[in-house]
Amino acid sequence: MCVTINQCPPKLWDSYVESHPQGTIYHLYRWKEVFRSVFGFSSYYLAYWEKGKIQAILPLIHMNSWIFGDKLFSLPIVDYGGVLASHSRGRDTLVKKARELGQKLGVRYLEFRPEMDDIYPYAHLKQGKVTFYLDINKSSQELFKGLKSSHRAR
Repeated sequence: MCVTINQCPPKLWDSYVESHPQGTIYHLYRWKEVFRSVFGFSSYYLAYWEKGKIQAILPLIHMNSWIFGDKLFSLPIVDYGGVLASHSRGRDTLVKKARELGQKLGVRYLEFRPEMDDIYPYAHLKQGKVTFYLDINKSSQELFKGLKSSHRAR
C-alpha cells in the first residue's frame, strides 16, 4: 500500500477515473491545471496504490479566500468530486490522509462533493446540495411544464 500526493501520472489517473462507475469529468487530472491557472488554487491529488495499481483517488483543492476562509475542497465550484475508490480500505486511507493534510495546512475544514454518507463518523455531516436528473428528450416547453415551481427556483 502506498499513497502519493501529486505524483500520479495523469494518464493513469484519468484511466482510473474513466473506468470508475462514479467517475466524472471533474475528477480528471486536467482540472488540476484549470484550478491553478484560472483561480490560482493549490492542489493535492492523492492516489492510493496497491500492487502497482491505483485503487482510489481523491482530488483536493486548497482554497484560501477572505470570503470562504481556508478550506480543502473536493471539488470547489462544481457539485461533483470526492473519493473514487475500488474498496473501502482505499477510501478510508485517502480520507485519513486528507484530514492529515488539512491539519498540516491549518484549514478550517475539508469538504467533499457530493456528500459521502459512508465516510462518517470521520467528519461532521452537513448536507446542503441537491442534484436533479432530467430526461432532456422532450421539447423545452414540456421540460419546463414538468418542473415544479420549487425546483425551478433552485
